[in-house]
Amino acid sequence: MRYTVQKEQDGVRLRTLLRSRLHCSAELLKDLRRSETGVLVDGRPRFMRDPVRAGETVSVDCDRETETADLFPDDLGIRVLFEDGALLLLEKPAGIPTHPSRGHPRGTLANGAAFLFSERGEPFVFRPITRLDTDVSGVVLCAKTKYAASRLSAMIASGGIEKRYLAITDGVPAEESGRIEGYIRRAEGPGIQRVFSFSDPVGKYARTDYTVLAKDGRGALLHVFPRTGRTHQIRVSLAAIGCPIAGDGFYGEESGASRCMLHAREIRFSHPLTGETLAVVCPAEERLAKEAKERFGTVL
Repeated sequence: MRYTVQKEQDGVRLRTLLRSRLHCSAELLKDLRRSETGVLVDGRPRFMRDPVRAGETVSVDCDRETETADLFPDDLGIRVLFEDGALLLLEKPAGIPTHPSRGHPRGTLANGAAFLFSERGEPFVFRPITRLDTDVSGVVLCAKTKYAASRLSAMIASGGIEKRYLAITDGVPAEESGRIEGYIRRAEGPGIQRVFSFSDPVGKYARTDYTVLAKDGRGALLHVFPRTGRTHQIRVSLAAIGCPIAGDGFYGEESGASRCMLHAREIRFSHPLTGETLAVVCPAEERLAKEAKERFGTVL
């Protein structure tokens, strides 16, 4: 990535320029300083404290790492929805974790992505910017470079990445469209289950908007828009208004649905390098699409 120093930036310290104009995080700057070619000014290394001059060209090496991360490649049939030099958007099936854990080192989205890159003979580092629960399907946004990861993480923190989900619920919301606001905290005891409260400020603030697309006597098909990013936010928030997601054994009933009926349908954000608005849509997983058609006559 290259940037030409503008007249009004003459004399600014290199570190200040990288933070304010190129939006490099402090962590990324640490990584860049470790490489002789991480940051160059007119092709030569400079100290971060050095001033830059109008007309000089600042180059930031934001290429992928040259070594493959320690991920075992698994052929899981993972589909790429969008890819360029900075971004990788993947379709995650329901039933697999996003990334490995101590008890689940194989068979994750990360392993499936590693297989795609191993087939190409390219190095790969898994940097998920968004994550989905094991039981949830849909689009997952990943960064292919440290710089892109830094920019996208800042967008997540500021609410600059919009997400739209499809959900089939047990129970019908009282309003055709609404907002669920409250606080989410971890439940007492072991495990990852969450507790939602409308009034008790213990926990983290959460906001979820929704629109009813169709309904029957048992439940509804919703568009869901999480405005914050809390663990299990959509699942616990809908359960709090009496409309748990069908097939969700954590906050509702597993019986009656072939899977947890929640799908990350679309993600919209500004490209971290070009600023172009991207909207990437992930087709509904087969079991969810079948349920929507049979129950509501809706083709997803």
